[in-house]
Amino acid sequence: MSRAAYTLHGFPPDVSPGQRVASLEVVVPAGLAGLPLFAALRHHGRIVARGAAVAADGAPVEIPLVAVPPATSVPDDVYELWLTLDRDGWQSCYPGYGDLFIRVPWELNAESRVKRLVDPAAWRERRLSAPDNLVTVHYHRYDEAYDNVGIWTWDHYHQRSPVPNEIWEIGRDEFGLVFQLDRADYGARGDSDRIGLLPRLAGDWNRKDGENRYWKPELGREIYLLGTRAQIWSERPDVRPHVVAAFVDAPHRVVVQLSKLVTVDEILASSVRVFDERGHAFQPVQAQLVGADVRGKTNFIEVIFFEPLNVAHQSYSVSVEKFAGTAPAVPRGVLDDADLFGDLHTPLGAHYTPDQTKFGVFAPSAEQVNVILYAGASGGEGRRVQALTRGAKGIWSGAVAGDLAGKFYLWQFSGADLSADRETVDIYATNAVNNHQRARITDLAQTNPPGWDETPGGPPLGSPVDMVVYEMHVRDFTIAANSGARWRGEYRGFAEKVDHLVELGVTHVQLMPVQDFEVDEFQPAYNWGYMPVAFNSPEGWFASNPLDDSRIRELKQLIHALHERGIGVILDVVYNHTGSSATFQHHAPRYYYRLNPDGSYSNGSGCGNEFRTESPMGRRFMMESLKFWVTEYRVDGFRFDLMALLDLETMQEAERELRALNPDIVLYGEPWMAAGSAMKGLPTDKGTIRGTGIGAFNDGFRNALKGSPEGGEPGFIQNGWHRDAVIRGLEGSCHDWAPTPAQTINYLTCHDNLTLWDKLVASRPDADPAAIRAMMKLGHLLLYTAQGVPFLHGGEEFGRHKKGHHNSYNAPDDINQVDWSLKQTNHDLFTYTRDLIALRKAHPAFRLRTKKEIEARVRFPETGSPAAIVYQIDARDVPGETWEQICVIANAADADQLTVKLPAGPWRVALDQAGIVADTVTVPAKSGLILYQVGKPA
Repeated sequence: MSRAAYTLHGFPPDVSPGQRVASLEVVVPAGLAGLPLFAALRHHGRIVARGAAVAADGAPVEIPLVAVPPATSVPDDVYELWLTLDRDGWQSCYPGYGDLFIRVPWELNAESRVKRLVDPAAWRERRLSAPDNLVTVHYHRYDEAYDNVGIWTWDHYHQRSPVPNEIWEIGRDEFGLVFQLDRADYGARGDSDRIGLLPRLAGDWNRKDGENRYWKPELGREIYLLGTRAQIWSERPDVRPHVVAAFVDAPHRVVVQLSKLVTVDEILASSVRVFDERGHAFQPVQAQLVGADVRGKTNFIEVIFFEPLNVAHQSYSVSVEKFAGTAPAVPRGVLDDADLFGDLHTPLGAHYTPDQTKFGVFAPSAEQVNVILYAGASGGEGRRVQALTRGAKGIWSGAVAGDLAGKFYLWQFSGADLSADRETVDIYATNAVNNHQRARITDLAQTNPPGWDETPGGPPLGSPVDMVVYEMHVRDFTIAANSGARWRGEYRGFAEKVDHLVELGVTHVQLMPVQDFEVDEFQPAYNWGYMPVAFNSPEGWFASNPLDDSRIRELKQLIHALHERGIGVILDVVYNHTGSSATFQHHAPRYYYRLNPDGSYSNGSGCGNEFRTESPMGRRFMMESLKFWVTEYRVDGFRFDLMALLDLETMQEAERELRALNPDIVLYGEPWMAAGSAMKGLPTDKGTIRGTGIGAFNDGFRNALKGSPEGGEPGFIQNGWHRDAVIRGLEGSCHDWAPTPAQTINYLTCHDNLTLWDKLVASRPDADPAAIRAMMKLGHLLLYTAQGVPFLHGGEEFGRHKKGHHNSYNAPDDINQVDWSLKQTNHDLFTYTRDLIALRKAHPAFRLRTKKEIEARVRFPETGSPAAIVYQIDARDVPGETWEQICVIANAADADQLTVKLPAGPWRVALDQAGIVADTVTVPAKSGLILYQVGKPA
């Protein structure tokens, strides 16, 4: 193994180091004089400054830190300092095994530009647990972008991961970067060990390199990775100049990937040849670079043809002069041409009858497709191979005779960019079992519970404002020992607790994700479910048996139990991205995900990818999946995760098609995305949903009521802040962003961020439990009397908390579980919330349908207090309303009671029927009242 010497990794040889930004004074342990010292400052994963020196015995050594180009300065901020005493010869600021190192935070500012590390005892050795546990990873990038590359690593079975998860280069050789990891830092399962590897640049998930790779013991202890390639090599692959890949983006346009950087002068149209199956050559008329860097270099070229390629019926290969080999030209952008690809009508997936099962799959780049049948959910028993037939527009189909109910199937795709040795789960699988390893062929008609046809859906809706939505995770609801459920944490257990929901009075339950997601179905490791894999299959973690059709039968039992008690079911669905185990890439590589110009995944989800809903077959998949849940499971609506990543045209089509099935279908979502997106088309957000029947979460009202979702910033219910923003929310945000109150989902909290109890503890640490309950009551008073759709995070009706945990997506049960003892401890909060819900349901004046009605009937008199709100509704002639005038008063002041002058006539106190007031009413601090008149004022 040869090693290239780099005094300062990351500085190109033709660029001088930048300005000096800081200095270190370092003392090393005795006896190590003469060894190289390397230092680096990392900021959010990127090295911003570095330096090097030679160790001296017992004497301080100065290491100047200079900014790494293109940076010309380093801002004041908190950094991570890596300091390495190099004993292995790799010369890197990240220690290899055997190197000594110091890793500390450094709050770099104008006053602390010099750091002294003069204690020799501060040095630690990076030690290997055992020689056989060392795995060396070599990494080569065709684009030569080697600075700030890290590899995110994890134990695939979620038993144990290193801290931190990301490893950095310990050196470089002629192949590229060198990384080291210790198997003992990861969970072990003998021969089943799988360590995940995902290279990325500068700690940025938007710059990750392709798909996850998985090291297994049979690959050996020295492995090789190539940028943009999903494979792991046990032997060093050839990286001499060659053609890596070619993609057909249009009949006249092909993009070619090369294994080395080129300039515009090195590639001419005459250098490229494209051959069809008969050897006929197509000569490009133009060649140009794609995505050139600041040096004018890239390893992608685009060539244009005068004569179109017949990609729907022919295959092609590409060669480039002075580059070895050829590459098949696989369809990519051209797949969006509806005249050539993308049948929107031929059935896809497995369609069962007792006589035969029909199969269909969209695999446009495949040269052969087989359906592989098995007798069991694992193992090779009963393996049977049936070839499918290529049809038009990339569709393959076929049928297998006989009754296949209870059998299992996988796809096998062969082709230029497909792996014939991989057996793949169907993206349309309706019963993905055994951790989505296989799809079960199931007679869905036999999974319906008794009485299924007698309760076809939830309560009828005159308008979405008639709903009270209750969000809950299936496991959280009953996993606690004090839940009283027999089937704790399961679909069946949830069904056992429906009485509580009926008592509370909610109209709809929003189930957190139940589409099959990335979690070990046989282990208790927790997951919220926002990394979906098999979108048409229920999750088996909540079922009694993950290997058969229990997940289907038991989810239907839960839905039926809710429908029987008059409660609708809304599914929290995640179509904006997929989990890494999803198989869309194996069906049609580069088709179902949004890609950046360099071929990397767009990551507006913050979860590694975005589903390309604007693609014809991606849109078809989402449409058919949604309709499947409505027709097969009879769900009453959908909450869309990161809805802004779903293009507006797709969402408008979803609304049209779902309302044709159920005119009362409920549709709403998060009107935002996590980061920038490569989406083509308009996002579905607060601005674009005007004129639709799609709702959105009202985060402005949320923040006004209780402050930002995290941290100690208070809102109205804590300190009386944001009064005007609360008023805008109370009037249904009709003067803010919502053209109709039916589109605003009003809430205090949801599963994300701190629960309301924890938020109040963080923002008012002086408050005792009684004071926290008072603030929660004030928040609920405003939430359930506001115009719009009220939404409650389940358990908060009696003060649910998560011990201050703000992001419990993978926290254990003791954090996430609903503690049912709180219903007794905070029973006054529960009964107050219950009574508010009943009052809202009984009085249509709190559920006005239009902006015009709100403007005509709602007013906010001055209170004389900046921490108080008086909210009046003229309820006369509102259909179904028994009250004529309503007055809601909220006093958020800490100590001052509020005296409000009332319009003429006697007023009754709503939640205390014995109370009658006139002229004025006094409202204590941190409390509220609802008053009403049933007759005309005197």
